[in-house]
Amino acid sequence: MNSHWLWLVLSASAPGGQDPPQSEPWNAPPQIPDAHAPIDDRAIEWVDRTRAVVHDLILTQSDMASIVARARHDNPEQARDPKALNDLSMKLLNERVDELLEIQACRDAGFDPERIEQLVHLRVEDYVRSHGGPARTAEFLAEHGLTPNDLHDNMNERLLSMTWREMVTGESPGITGRVQRDRYVRPGQLHAVYLIACQPTEARWIELLGGEPERVTLQSLVLPVDAQGTEAAVQQAAEIREEALDGADFGQLVRTWSVIPANDGISRPNPVQDLVHLSQSRHGDDQLGRFVREAPVGEISPPLASATDPSERPMVFLYRMVERLPARLPEFGEEQTQTRLRKEIQRLTDDRRLATAKRLLREALLERMRGPETTGEQPEAGASEGEAGKQN
Repeated sequence: MNSHWLWLVLSASAPGGQDPPQSEPWNAPPQIPDAHAPIDDRAIEWVDRTRAVVHDLILTQSDMASIVARARHDNPEQARDPKALNDLSMKLLNERVDELLEIQACRDAGFDPERIEQLVHLRVEDYVRSHGGPARTAEFLAEHGLTPNDLHDNMNERLLSMTWREMVTGESPGITGRVQRDRYVRPGQLHAVYLIACQPTEARWIELLGGEPERVTLQSLVLPVDAQGTEAAVQQAAEIREEALDGADFGQLVRTWSVIPANDGISRPNPVQDLVHLSQSRHGDDQLGRFVREAPVGEISPPLASATDPSERPMVFLYRMVERLPARLPEFGEEQTQTRLRKEIQRLTDDRRLATAKRLLREALLERMRGPETTGEQPEAGASEGEAGKQN
C-alpha cells in the first residue's frame, strides 16, 4: 500500500523587514485559501506517516516503530543487521494488519461493546494483580515503553481479535450464542489420518503421536578441499574408501585423515528424513538421501562433495552406515495416540479456517479500496440509494 504523509500546517511569521498584515474588518467576507497555491516548506512540520488504513482503523509509522521496538526489546539478538530488521518490520506490519482486520471483523459482527469493556476491565485487574499491584505494574510497563492506557487498549484489541478467531474456528460461540463451526473429529477421519501419518516418510507425525521414525547412525570421514581443488580431494577420498573396502579399519582412517575425528566420526542416530533434507542442503543432490534410505549396515558411500557455498569451507565426505533402527509406530488403539491425533487434526483444521477467513477479510478490504468505479458495478442513473445498495 502506498504511504501517505500526515502534516500539520503551522502559521509562518512575516519575513523580516515587512510590516505585519493589517487586521481585517469584523464584517469582511472570509478569505478562502487557494487550494492550488504552493505551500511554503517552512510552514510544514512532518508529524507522522500512515503505513496502512484498515477500514476505520489507521496504522501509523509511530505505531509500527513502537511495535518493532518492543519486539527487539523482548529479543535483543533478533534483527541486528539492516536486512533482518527490515524483514522483521515487514513481518510485524503484516501481522498487525491482520490483527486490525480481525478487530474490525469482530466489531462488525455485533458483539456488545459494554460486555467487551467489562471483560477488558477484569483482565486488566488480573494483570495488575499478577504483577504485584499498580505501582509495580506501572514500572514494568514503563520499562517496555507502555502506559496504563496502552495496556487497556492492548487488552481490548487482543480480546476482540481472540473472540473473532474463536468464533471462526468454533472454539466459542459467536454473537448468536451458538457455536457455528463443527470441531468434532470423527472416528473414520482419525483412522484415515493415522494410516497416512504412520508412513515411513512422515517422521514429524510419527514423533508427534509418540512413536519413533526410522533412524540411522552414520560414521563420517571429512576431507578439506585445499589448493589442489575439489577433484583432487574426491580422488583422495576414493583411495581412502578403497582401503576401507580392502579391510582397513574405518575408525582408524577417520582418526588419520578426517578434520572432524571426534568419536571416530560416529554421530548419534538421526531420522532418515532429516538426513534426506541434509543431503540437499549440504551436497545439493539426493546421493546421501539414497544412501541412508537403501544402504545396509557396513556399506560406505562414494565420495560426496559439499555444495558450493562461498561462506563455508568446501569439504568432501565419506559416510559409513553403522546402525539402522527401525521405526516404532504408535498403536491406533491406544488412547494417548488418538488424543494426540485428534488434537493435531483440530489444530490443522483451525489453521485452515483462519487462513480462509483472513483471505476473505483481505479481499473485502481490497474491494472496498478499489471502489465501485473499478468493479464495473455502477448503479443505474436515477436509482434510489436502497436500489443502488442492492445492485452492489
